[in-house]
Amino acid sequence: MRIFKRLIRKIIIKTDRYIRRKNYDPVRQSGTFYEKRYLPAEVSLLRAGNFTLFSYFSKPLIRELKNQIDLNLDEDQKKDKAYITYIEKEFIKSYLFNRMQPNEFFLYRLYGKSLSEREHWLSDRERWDVLHQRFGTAIHSEINDKLHFYSLAKDFFKRDACEVSAITSLESFVDFINRHHDIFVKPLEGYYGQHTYKLRVNNRKEASNVWKKLSDHGRWIVEELIIQDERMAKWNRSSVNTVRIPSFITAEGEHRILVPIFRAGCKGKIVDNTSSGGFYASIDPDTGVISSDGVDKQGQYVERHPDSAVKFKGWQVPEWEELKSICERLHRSLPP
Repeated sequence: MRIFKRLIRKIIIKTDRYIRRKNYDPVRQSGTFYEKRYLPAEVSLLRAGNFTLFSYFSKPLIRELKNQIDLNLDEDQKKDKAYITYIEKEFIKSYLFNRMQPNEFFLYRLYGKSLSEREHWLSDRERWDVLHQRFGTAIHSEINDKLHFYSLAKDFFKRDACEVSAITSLESFVDFINRHHDIFVKPLEGYYGQHTYKLRVNNRKEASNVWKKLSDHGRWIVEELIIQDERMAKWNRSSVNTVRIPSFITAEGEHRILVPIFRAGCKGKIVDNTSSGGFYASIDPDTGVISSDGVDKQGQYVERHPDSAVKFKGWQVPEWEELKSICERLHRSLPP
């Protein structure tokens, strides 16, 4: 077994080195790079779709795949061994050919899609490669750090925040609690709304207990609780429902918005992530009107929010022009 593990690791390392040596462009060449057989012959061991052999490479990756299978498949699918084997083999292809992680594999519903169809999807790993190439590892890591980004864009957040970790003091956290008893807690480097908490801390004793539990388990950012606009709250009152606006600055200095996304949580959840049962929908960037039905974590479309019955398509996002203005001003305030 140790020989197999070493072999798989060598294959992956050799593949990554080969990609760098050939100046592989992950945006233009995803999928076709592998289809043209540029990779070393040894990778055929993995391309064959042998899940048992592949599992020796990365146990954490396989654990995450099994977790995503549990989250995304219904009970009948989970009991179907042939279907699970099919999903596992399809994931191996997506991981090798498109560098997809388990959550992306299910989010984009890549199982059953051809290699040419999968080329239309950009994985996080490919996106990170592009960002690293463009900005360098250090700058990208800084932007990915929630607390560092908060310090860069503090004037736009309009809320107080502090770090809790083994290197921060209890007194700084107590001072924060004296200003804000209702708080929202999330890991500094977390994703998908995992390990987030909404707490009320009333006094120093409670603050000390919270600080101890958090500081013993990594780095956290603690924010004052947001009270959202009633027009947004009607979608789901237990979560803050949000708008994501992806944008970029052109070489000519023009600010461009891609496809904004509206997100709404589900009843009882404190985050609006689809991984926690939430929904997302596309927004027309010119008008701020939702232009699609809602979509859940399994890619299923819904006309109305199942809890609040608010219809997605045609709903006007409040203060849209101001949102776009804030987005541009924030973007231009960041380091080039």
